[in-house]
Amino acid sequence: MVVPPWQLQLMWRILAWRLPAQYRPWLAADIHSSHFRWYSPTRIVLWAAEGACLGVIADELILIHPVWHLRRFLIPAVVIAAISAVQMSSSVVTKLRARSERWQGLTGGALRGSNRVRLAVIAAFQALALVLAVSNAEAAHGKVCGGGASTAEVPLQGLVITSPAGLNPVPASAGSGLGPQSNQDVAANAKSPSAAKQILSCNGFESAYNAAWSARSPNRGVLVKLYQFSSTSGAKHYRDLDERGTWKNVIHTGPPATLDGDPPPALLPVTKDPFGNNIGYQFVAVNRFVFVVRMFRNDRPVTAEDLHPVVAAQTALLAA
Repeated sequence: MVVPPWQLQLMWRILAWRLPAQYRPWLAADIHSSHFRWYSPTRIVLWAAEGACLGVIADELILIHPVWHLRRFLIPAVVIAAISAVQMSSSVVTKLRARSERWQGLTGGALRGSNRVRLAVIAAFQALALVLAVSNAEAAHGKVCGGGASTAEVPLQGLVITSPAGLNPVPASAGSGLGPQSNQDVAANAKSPSAAKQILSCNGFESAYNAAWSARSPNRGVLVKLYQFSSTSGAKHYRDLDERGTWKNVIHTGPPATLDGDPPPALLPVTKDPFGNNIGYQFVAVNRFVFVVRMFRNDRPVTAEDLHPVVAAQTALLAA
């Protein structure tokens, strides 16, 4: 029995490639082997993975900084798993064996076609997958960066909470980073200000306002950053980006999947800020507004219960 080289074996198992006649005895044994039932599910999973990769590449190129949610991939993964399970059933495997034998010319009534036709079909599906990936990315880009009907800009100072209990307002002096903020002001503290300005503009940024409060014995404080966008979709997208970027830059790891939620959970890093303070964050989108609460204290770790009163009060003020 002549054994084909590994390249042809791979092409047969992955692409169902038609092999030359001298390999038919090997093919007959391979088709009736126990591992044949894995060929079809493997092909399905590989083609689905390639389609997902095309989608990721298109999103990375078109969406600037896409936000990934687990639910986006979970449903397709469940569907693919179900189809693969069906392909492994005994009745389907029997039909696949018979069809493979006909395709390889092992039995009478050989199937028409050639490897060239198979390549053409594969290329057509690749082109279709690429078109769909680009179309989906452009649609998502248009939804977020297309702006939408913007209402009149709202003065943000009146939409920021008053002093949290036990804290005193920090004056908005020159260079403090407090008070009204422009696109350039918000982007100035980013690692890449030019990219940050582009992201803000893409998401329909209109204005921002920062306010802070602090107290001593123990040292503690709260900073609220309030952003206004032209659309709710732009606000939500920017909130996701800001939340994940903060997690990565402060905690230096990728964010966990549990960041999804409404309202989103607090981020409570175990690391401290440059002044040795314990810190905590919460990022919330309300209609076309986004606000970020940053809390610090030096006597103990910040908890979700510490952040909750500030977050609840700010959310109620924006939702009113």
